[in-house]
Amino acid sequence: MHKIGIKPNSRLPLSGIKVASFCWMAAGPLTVRYLGMWGATVVRIESHTRPDLVRLQGPYRNGEPGINNNAWAPAVNSSSHSVSINIQTPKGKELAWKLIRWADVVASSFAPGQMEKLGMGYEDVKKVNTEVIYYRSSQLGATGPNKTRSGSGYEAAALAGFTDITGWPDRGPVPYIGAFTDFISPRFGAAAILAALSYRRRTGKGQEIDESQAESASYLLAPSIMDYFANGRIQERQGNALPYASPHSFFPCKGDDCWCAIAIFSDPQWKDLCRIIGDPEWSRKADYGTLLGRKQSEDEI
Repeated sequence: MHKIGIKPNSRLPLSGIKVASFCWMAAGPLTVRYLGMWGATVVRIESHTRPDLVRLQGPYRNGEPGINNNAWAPAVNSSSHSVSINIQTPKGKELAWKLIRWADVVASSFAPGQMEKLGMGYEDVKKVNTEVIYYRSSQLGATGPNKTRSGSGYEAAALAGFTDITGWPDRGPVPYIGAFTDFISPRFGAAAILAALSYRRRTGKGQEIDESQAESASYLLAPSIMDYFANGRIQERQGNALPYASPHSFFPCKGDDCWCAIAIFSDPQWKDLCRIIGDPEWSRKADYGTLLGRKQSEDEI
C-alpha cells in the first residue's frame, strides 16, 4: 500500500483510501481535495508538456509568473500530492498504470472521451483494478446528445440557467464573475464518491460515477424549478430584490456615488427601520406592515 512512499494520516476517517487524480482546472481537483482533507492519500498526475491552466493564472508571488508561483494551484490542490508524468510515452504510461492499480479511486475531469483515447477509460481500468471507483466530471456529462460539448464553469452556469436569472429586469443577463459551477459540483462529486466507497465496503463492488457539473449545480435552482412545475411561473431577473425580503437593495444617498444597503427580512425589522428614520407618515400605511404588502408596493417604497 505504501510502496509509492506516502504515509496516510491514520487519525482521519478516510485514512487508507488512495486516489489517483487525472483532474485539472478547478472542479475535479476541488472534488478530490475534500477526500484529502479527510485523510485520503491523493496523488495528482500532471504534465509539464501541457501544464494545468490553473497554474498559468495569476496572482503570482512577487508578481513573477511561473507554474509553481501562483495562488490558484495550491488553493485547489491543497490536500493533494503531485507528480509530473508524460503519459504519451511508454515509461509515462507504465507509471500512470502503476498508480491506477494502486488506487481505490481514479478521478478525471477532462472532456468526455479523453481518458478512453489514452486507453484509461473505465472499461480499461476495471480490467486491472476490479473494485475501482472511477469518477469522471465534465460540463454536461459523458452521455447524452451534449456529451461532446466541453467548457468551463462559466459556460456550465449559463447552460444550467444561473446567468439568465442574474441581473436587472430591464437589462440582459449578467455572467458570474467566477466559474460558478466549478465550486458547486465538487460537493456533490465528493458525496457521490463517499457513497460509492460505502457501497464497496458493503458489497465489494466498485462502480463508475459520471457527474455533469451543470446538472449538479442546478440543485441550487430547486425553488425556481418547483415554482415552475407547481405554479407555472418562470423566474426572471430581479436585481437585488428577494422574494422573501422587502425592501432589499442598495439605495442612493446624498453625495457623489454614495449608497446605503437596506435588507428587511421580517415585519419587526420593518418597524425598527421606520423608527430609525423617524416614523414618517408614509411608512404607517397599513399594507407596509406585512411582507406581502411591502412586496406589492416595493417600487413605491
